[in-house]
Amino acid sequence: MIRKFILIFSLMVIAGCGFKLRGTIPWPMSYQNVYMEGYSPSQRDSFYASVKRFFPNHVKIVNNQKEADVIIQTLSESQMNRTISGLAANRDTEEVVMLSITVQVLDKDGNEIMPITTLTRERDFTYDESNLLGKSTDLQNVLRILRQENAAMFMRRLEAAMRNIDESKVQ
Repeated sequence: MIRKFILIFSLMVIAGCGFKLRGTIPWPMSYQNVYMEGYSPSQRDSFYASVKRFFPNHVKIVNNQKEADVIIQTLSESQMNRTISGLAANRDTEEVVMLSITVQVLDKDGNEIMPITTLTRERDFTYDESNLLGKSTDLQNVLRILRQENAAMFMRRLEAAMRNIDESKVQ
């Protein structure tokens, strides 16, 4: 009996506090065609390939900038590795890998949707010094994950910027 009361009371508190999952942000109808400058479908682990996975199904990636409503430009991408531990034999065993990507988003008229923004993610990277081939593969996997994290951060910011544009059009 007490458990039921606690359960019902908990549900009433959660329902009454206004808690709601964020859900998806509707993509503006005026931005259905996206051009990603420098995107190549053959580059499966690129930043653009990671961004493409986040678009709603009805958004079309176009190959010609003239057909685009939105233009995504990657201005720079840089990777930095910093050793944080090693062995007495002067061999590294742990690094911090940092990936920074600078992007900008414009509309078809060249107006800024999202200003020049630098997205940075980093991750610790530990490896076995006796397996040099494994280090290269593991590093590529870490970079792929960092690109995916940067792409997710980029899409959250882009959706917020587009929501602001849609709200300003309504007013």
